[in-house]
Amino acid sequence: MIKAPSPFRRRLIYALLAVLGIGLIVAIVIGVFAVRTALIAEENLQAFFHANRATLEYVQQNDGQWPKSWDDLREIRPESDFDWVAEHLAFDFNADPHILATQIPDTFTAIKPDEPCYVIDDRVQLLIDTLKKLHDQN
Repeated sequence: MIKAPSPFRRRLIYALLAVLGIGLIVAIVIGVFAVRTALIAEENLQAFFHANRATLEYVQQNDGQWPKSWDDLREIRPESDFDWVAEHLAFDFNADPHILATQIPDTFTAIKPDEPCYVIDDRVQLLIDTLKKLHDQN
C-alpha cells in the first residue's frame, strides 16, 4: 500500500512546482523580449543600411554634397522604400558634410538609427572616410 505524503512533503512539492512554474514563465517572458528586441534591432539596422548606402552613393556622385531630402536619395536608389526607412531612423538633411568629415562613429549623428540597433560603426566610418576624401580634394 502506498503511503500518502506527509503535509510537509506535500507543501514542499507544491512550493517546488510553484517555483518551477514561475521560473518557466520568467524564462518565456525573457525569451520573447529578447526575440522582439533582436527583430527590432535588425529592422533598424536594415533601415540604416538603405539610408547609408544611398547617402554614400549620393555624396560620391555629387562631389561630397550632403542630400537635402529623401527625394535626393530616391533618385539614387528608386527601389528603396525611404518612407519605411524614415520610420526607423533620424536623418539630418541639414548636416554640413565638412563637419561630418571630421567626426568619428561615436559622435556621428547625421544618420541615427532608432534603438535598439546592431553595430554600425564600420559603415559610418566608411561614409566619414568618403566625405574626408571628397572634401580634401575641394
